[in-house]
Amino acid sequence: MRHHLLVAVLILLVIQVDAQDIRFTQYYQAPLYLNPAFTGASGAARIGTNYRKQGTTDESQYESFSAFGDYYVKDLYISGGLLFVSDRDQYSGFSSQSIALPVSYDFSINKDITVKPALQGSYTRQGVDFSRFLFSDQIDANGNVTGSGSAEPLAVDNQISFFDVAAGVVIYGERWWAGYAMHNMLQNNVSFVQGGEAILPVRYSAHAGYTFFLGKHTRKTKMKKTIMPTVNYMSQGGFSQLDAGALVQLEPILLGAFYRGIPNPLTEGEYSAVSWVVGISKFDLSIGYSFDMPLNTPTDPGGIHEISLTFLFDPTDPNATPRSAKRLKCPLPY
Repeated sequence: MRHHLLVAVLILLVIQVDAQDIRFTQYYQAPLYLNPAFTGASGAARIGTNYRKQGTTDESQYESFSAFGDYYVKDLYISGGLLFVSDRDQYSGFSSQSIALPVSYDFSINKDITVKPALQGSYTRQGVDFSRFLFSDQIDANGNVTGSGSAEPLAVDNQISFFDVAAGVVIYGERWWAGYAMHNMLQNNVSFVQGGEAILPVRYSAHAGYTFFLGKHTRKTKMKKTIMPTVNYMSQGGFSQLDAGALVQLEPILLGAFYRGIPNPLTEGEYSAVSWVVGISKFDLSIGYSFDMPLNTPTDPGGIHEISLTFLFDPTDPNATPRSAKRLKCPLPY
C-alpha cells in the first residue's frame, strides 16, 4: 500500500508541474506577461501589477501575482522591462517565482504601421511543501492520523530552478494591434522526481484588438468614448483557450465582458467562463477588476477575482503627457 500511495503522490506532482501557465483574465493589463513585444508600448515609463485569486477553500485556493515595469528609450527606439510573476497553490504548497527581462525594438513600415519584435530571458524557481502530503505509515490501524512524520524514502527534490527564453512580435496602427508570442521555448524538465521527466510545454499565444470611437473624435475631445473588441488565443501542451470580448471606455469608466474558453473542436473538457470587467482609466492611471463565473466548474462556485493596476509616467519630463510621447501610439485599452 505504501508504494501505491507514494506513486500516487509522485503522479500528482507531475500533473501539478505540467499544468499550464497563468492565464490572466485582464491579459491586456498584463502586457509584458502576455507578450514581451509589449515592452515599451506605452511610449514612456510604466509600472503595473496584477493579482488573481481562484477558489474559496483551503482545498481550492490558488493565487497568482505579477508586477512589471518598462521604459521606452525614444531616441533609440529600444525598450527594456522587468517582470516578476508568482504563483501558489494553497493546498499542495506548490509555488513558483519567475523574474524576466524583456527587450524590444520598434521600427516603422510606414507612417501608419509600427512593428515591435522582442526577446526575453527569465529565471524560475519552483517548490513543493511535501509536509502537506499524507502517507500510509502516518495512518494507524483504525484509520487515524498518527501525527508523526513519514519514513517513506522520497526520491524527490523540494525545489527546482531553470532558465528560459521567450520571443514575440506586435504590429499596430493608430486603431488596431495584433501580436504573437512564444514562451517556455527551452522546454525545460520541471519534474520534482529525481530521474523523472515532465517537460514544460511551449506556450503559444496570438492576440489582437481594434478601437472604434463612439461619436465624433478629435484630439481636442475631452472625454474618450471607445469600444475595443479584443481576442487572445493561447495553446500549451494539450490545452487551448480563446478569450473573446469587448471593452467599453466612457472616460473615466471602463466596462467589459468576455467569454473565456470558447470550445475547441479538437479537445474536450475545456474550461469556460463568463468574465465581467469594471475599471477606471483617467490620465495615466488605470485600475481594473474582473470576476469570472465558471460555466463548467461546479466545484469552484466562488469564481475567480482579479485586480490590475497600471501607471504611466515620463521620468525625463514630469510635465510631459506620456500618451502623446510616441511616434505612433499603440491603442491598448489602458
